[in-house]
Amino acid sequence: MKFFAIFTALFLWTLPCFAQENITTGFDLRTRYEYYQNATDMNPAVNDDSSYFRIKGSFWTAWKSSGSYAAYLRLSNETRYYLYRYSGGTLLDRNHMPLNEIFFEDLYGDWNNIVGQPVKLRAGRQELRGEFGEDFLISDGTPEDASRSFYFNAVRMTANPSPKVKVDLLYINDPRQEQFLPRWNIQRNNVTNADLNQLNASSEQGAVAYFSLAPITGLKVEPYYMFKHEDAGAAAYQSVGSNLHTVGAYAKYTFKPFTLRGQGLYQAGSYGQTYRNAYAWYAFADAEKKDWFLSPSVSAGYVSLSGDDPNTGRFEAFNPLFSRSTTYSLLYFMAFKKETGMIGYWTNLKMARFTFAIEPIEKLKVSYTYSDLKAHQPVASLGGTGTDRGQLQELRAAYPFTKDVTSYVIGEKMHYGDFYQAGAGDGYCTRAELSVKF
Repeated sequence: MKFFAIFTALFLWTLPCFAQENITTGFDLRTRYEYYQNATDMNPAVNDDSSYFRIKGSFWTAWKSSGSYAAYLRLSNETRYYLYRYSGGTLLDRNHMPLNEIFFEDLYGDWNNIVGQPVKLRAGRQELRGEFGEDFLISDGTPEDASRSFYFNAVRMTANPSPKVKVDLLYINDPRQEQFLPRWNIQRNNVTNADLNQLNASSEQGAVAYFSLAPITGLKVEPYYMFKHEDAGAAAYQSVGSNLHTVGAYAKYTFKPFTLRGQGLYQAGSYGQTYRNAYAWYAFADAEKKDWFLSPSVSAGYVSLSGDDPNTGRFEAFNPLFSRSTTYSLLYFMAFKKETGMIGYWTNLKMARFTFAIEPIEKLKVSYTYSDLKAHQPVASLGGTGTDRGQLQELRAAYPFTKDVTSYVIGEKMHYGDFYQAGAGDGYCTRAELSVKF
């Protein structure tokens, strides 16, 4: 609650100035329909299907002074209407709409041009998506709420010593459940009174030093160091405490109509009493021709995330740090819970990926993605005999009606391979979304 007290004081302190300053407000409404079939247990004989709507409303207000200060607040609620939801063959919900909590999705203050220098400080609850290396390691600070929110409780200092150099320093503190700000209409277990809204598998803290360089035209190079501490007490891969150091770099080179991009990193540290080391890398080549018929684009690449070899005395599974997200798939994002104890814990993966996209009419973008997924190491608990995770296909269509009204539809199919038990079958997922900004 100290965090809340600090920002309440900040807003109260600035209230006398609000009449003379620039204030904007707005409301966002996001409506989604989602359907999952055989997404978590890889066993078509046991029903784990779900079909539901997700309705999220957000009120926000932004204040900007005539000087160097700014602040932003966003209050949100996402409520689900379950047509039906099964787990392990048991029906959990049908035609049920439990009203969820109202929470602070953003609450931060900015101090720009500190003492007249090109330095900015942002402190508070904030989003970091789209800021660092294609979201490979930093994108979602609340992965357990499954895209309800993405925020980080963080302090970020950004310096621009020259037009071609940017330096970001961050401190992150993301608890397992809300600790810093109040909520309204908290959902609790009827028997134990436990808070049902979990944000992380366990409480996490981290520090980041991230450098963005543009040495020549078309080239971006972004080296970084990241430290992450994970508390014990979660399932499987976070059942013990961990201290992890990550060193790596992201690079992107554009020479139209082509783009080459990639990232590589090494991780080392402790996993309980065990030494931990891991690696990850990816490389992609993209091409886009806006002036051709249908404005086609293609992307092809490969992703490799190390897996744990149970025959060594080390723990070698890649840790996705602050990016347990749906970057590669809505459907397969769910599958990692059975393997690692957590949704979106992308690890132990070899993936070849190809995407082809066109614009059949103005503003409508349609894409098809095929991914062949394998594992570095088999996982005995999954009952499989090999390392073939399977083949994933995605069809996506996105259409912005206006800049404030956007929509998209996604359909995915996963054919599970011999990495899973015999008869794992196929998994399916559908999402349709309409977003409106007022």
